[in-house]
Amino acid sequence: MRMRRKQMKMYNLRKREITKNSEGGDVTGWAEAVPIEATIWQAGGTIQAEQYGEHLAYIKNMEYHGTLDLRENDGICVYVDGTEPPDYIIKSINRDVDPKVITLEKSHG
Repeated sequence: MRMRRKQMKMYNLRKREITKNSEGGDVTGWAEAVPIEATIWQAGGTIQAEQYGEHLAYIKNMEYHGTLDLRENDGICVYVDGTEPPDYIIKSINRDVDPKVITLEKSHG
């Protein structure tokens, strides 16, 4: 499958980092933003509607053809600047196809 160049936009990837606080508890933070080129669109269709139900409004799909290692729980800055915490989190990655098809979920914090 080929991605259309004119539909691709620049987004910021922020890798999830887990560090320890002074009390030894885990604290989730975000690495510096790395620009990526991808196509993102609103989730829809019968299968995704059945899968996510009313939660479908908070789900987006992304196609990514780059070489960066994306992982579940990394963040994507879709509507926010790369200096802010990401507004979408990677929930699943289908690596069996090229480009990779990734499911994003709206961040709740």
